[in-house]
Amino acid sequence: MISLAVLAKRKHLYCEKPLGRTVYETRVVTEPARQAGVATQLGNFGHSSEDIRLTCEWIWDGAIGDVREVHAWTSTGARRWSDFTARPKETPPVPAGFDWPHWLEPVPPRPYRPAYAPVR
Repeated sequence: MISLAVLAKRKHLYCEKPLGRTVYETRVVTEPARQAGVATQLGNFGHSSEDIRLTCEWIWDGAIGDVREVHAWTSTGARRWSDFTARPKETPPVPAGFDWPHWLEPVPPRPYRPAYAPVR
């Protein structure tokens, strides 16, 4: 896992979900994180913004009354994921400097396709 490589170098880690594919994989990161002695956090960037934090504080403080139900939505990236109706057929070369096998960990190998790693 890329997270383990980062922790082995004793670098601070903010890992975007998912940390692993299984509960076991997630637990495998816990002990190296403790041993590294660095700040580690698992998050979802869409819920890390100032407006989300402020909304949570209002709810926790009771400033807007008792909250019984919350409806949330996003338009960020939704179209990109809906484009996956079938596996892409093109197989362009891996961009220079991009460690595709490392990016894939821990899933089985597959040909590089930009749609699988659109933001790097």
